[in-house]
Amino acid sequence: MRRLRALRATLAPVVAGLLLLPAAARAQAKPLVGVEQVKDMQVALFVWPAEKGVILPPVHSHPHGEGEPTGPATHHLEVTVFDTVRRVNVPYLTITATVQNRLTGRSFTVELPPMIANTFHSGDNVTLVKGNRYSILLDISPATLVRGQAQKEVWGSPIRVAFEYDYR
Repeated sequence: MRRLRALRATLAPVVAGLLLLPAAARAQAKPLVGVEQVKDMQVALFVWPAEKGVILPPVHSHPHGEGEPTGPATHHLEVTVFDTVRRVNVPYLTITATVQNRLTGRSFTVELPPMIANTFHSGDNVTLVKGNRYSILLDISPATLVRGQAQKEVWGSPIRVAFEYDYR
């Protein structure tokens, strides 16, 4: 029985990490920019080519931000937040991404609306310039859900994580 508990404790984080990744990302992990653990939340950022990210309608659900290059979307930002204690993807989060071009210093902010595909996530299409390195800062506000008394503190704290992405 002790061995089973030890095995379960060892495998649980690995299985949780695999569940966090959508099936397409498990098959082709290249779009995964990174995963950050903040308390009991695991935040993953994926950057897909825009033609892979489907948003119906519109293709670009936000106006071009100050500093965002104009033109057709080149990438789809996808953020998945996984609760490692409850072992579920967290839906209905308010997530904003501040994307800064590290070469020019110009930045723009975009809200990533909740979406569903292989799993609950948040995302939107953006335009990036090839040959640049980007800093992507994610500000994640608590889920806007009606909560039962026992869950009043669940998913109630904001999260801030940063990632670096090279568009070559």
